[in-house]
Amino acid sequence: MPEETERPRERGAPSGWRRPPVRRLRLEPDGDLYDLEERRRVTLKELGDEVKVGRQFRVRHAETDTDCTHEVLLEVLRASLPPQTLSASGGDLFATARQVLSGATDFLGGAGTRRKR
Repeated sequence: MPEETERPRERGAPSGWRRPPVRRLRLEPDGDLYDLEERRRVTLKELGDEVKVGRQFRVRHAETDTDCTHEVLLEVLRASLPPQTLSASGGDLFATARQVLSGATDFLGGAGTRRKR
């Protein structure tokens, strides 16, 4: 797989602005996230703050080397929701997923929402 580096300027972005490099993380067997470049643990809150400003990340399981980026993103979004939001689902996985995804727009400040044409 090619090394992910800085990406070119996005359309509409100020001159000289470049998207930061994709953060490469490893999910340890104990559930901790580990940054492979900085060689340190990363919290879900820290990762969530970076997602809010547009930084991307990729996560791989330490034991199996399989991609688990979507699972970690779901955990980041769940961690950003108020506790009563999750308890209102009554443990229903699909209801929880709907609540997490509906809260994602607020979490990201509207990023990723479809524009009306």
